[in-house]
Amino acid sequence: MKIKTKKDLYEYLEHNMTKSYDDLVEAGKYERGRNLVKTYIVESNTSILELNKNIKELELSMERTNDSGFWILKVKEPRQNSKATFYVDTYDPFSDNNQRFWIFYTVEKSEIADKYMEKLINPRISRLDNIWLDREFLLKFRDDLGVETKQIGIRYLDSLGENNEDEADNLSLKVNGKLLKIIINKLNELEDKHFMAITSIGFKKSIQYDEDLNLMVLENMYYNGKFSVKGTSFNEHLNIVNGVRKRYANMLKTIEEEYEIYYEKKDFGIAVSGSPLLISFKREIEDIDKFLNILLSTKRPFRLAGFKRKIDKNYYSVVGVDLHNGDKFEMDVSTEWIRLYLSNGACGNTALRLVCNLQQYYDAETKLEGVEYGRIV
Repeated sequence: MKIKTKKDLYEYLEHNMTKSYDDLVEAGKYERGRNLVKTYIVESNTSILELNKNIKELELSMERTNDSGFWILKVKEPRQNSKATFYVDTYDPFSDNNQRFWIFYTVEKSEIADKYMEKLINPRISRLDNIWLDREFLLKFRDDLGVETKQIGIRYLDSLGENNEDEADNLSLKVNGKLLKIIINKLNELEDKHFMAITSIGFKKSIQYDEDLNLMVLENMYYNGKFSVKGTSFNEHLNIVNGVRKRYANMLKTIEEEYEIYYEKKDFGIAVSGSPLLISFKREIEDIDKFLNILLSTKRPFRLAGFKRKIDKNYYSVVGVDLHNGDKFEMDVSTEWIRLYLSNGACGNTALRLVCNLQQYYDAETKLEGVEYGRIV
C-alpha cells in the first residue's frame, strides 16, 4: 500500500492491528511473519530535516508526504543489510511550538524497531529523547482510563549499573483478572518492594458504540514511551497515545516554567527565581562516590556527564551537562535525596529521565517532588 497521507497510514495500521487480533482470537497465536503495530513518542528539540546532521551512525532517507509534518523515514546502518521504515508525525497540538513531541509508527519486528529507535535517540547531542513514564504516571494514567489491566512487566533491581540489560533479572507477569490482582497485592505487601520496578502495563479498552459495534484495543504501554497494540480501533489507540502525550507535555511545561533557575539583574542586584527539584529515595545510597560515577558516566540510560565534589562524607555537589541537548545542570546529592537545579532554558526531560531510570535501576520508589510545591503531576 502506498502511503501518502495520515489517513492512508491509519487505515494501514488498523488493518495490521485487526489481523493481529484476529490471529490471536482464532488460533491463539500470531501468523508467522506478522508484526504488531508499534508506536513511540519522542521528545524533540530539533527539526526532522536536521537529523542527518545530528546523527552520523545511520543512513537516513526522508520522504515528504501530502500532509504537512508527516514523513516517511527509512533508516539503515552503513554496510549492513538490516533496515527499517518509520512513519513520523512531527505535528504536536499539545506544545507551544507544535512540534515538541513526535510520534513514530512502525510494523517492524520489535528487535529491529527498538534498535533503530535507540540509534536515533542515543547519540550525543542528538536533540532527541524518549519520554519517561515513571511508576506514578503509568499507574495513574491506567486508573484514569478505567481500563482492565491484562499484564504487568516487572524488573527486579540488583544494584545501579549492574545487570541493567540482563533479561534473567526481569520478571514479566502475563496474567489476567483476579490472579493479577492477587500478585500485585502481594508485591505491594513486600517490605523491600523498592526492588521491583514497573516496566510496562498492558490493558484492554473497549468502546461500545451501539448494540452491533463494539471496538477494542489491547495496549502495552512501556516506561520509555513505547506502545505495542492489537485490536479493532486505531483511532482509540491514537486517543490513548495522545492522552499520554498531552499529560506528559503539561508535566514538562510545569517543570520548565516553575522550577528552572533564572537570574535577573535588578537595580538592587541579582534576583533569583525558580526552585530546585527534589528526587527522594526509600533505598539509601550506600556509596555516593560510586553512585555518581555511574550516573555521570555519559552512558545510557542516564546520558549525563559531570564533575562531582565531595562536601562531606554523605554529601556531594555536581556540575553537569545533559548529553541529549547539551544543557547544564547542578545537583546536591545526599544518601536519601538529590536536589536538581536546571538552568534557565534547559530541557525538563533531564529531570524526568533521571527519575524514571533511577526507578528502573536503583529504587522503584524514587519520587520527583518540588521542594516548595510538592509532587509534580
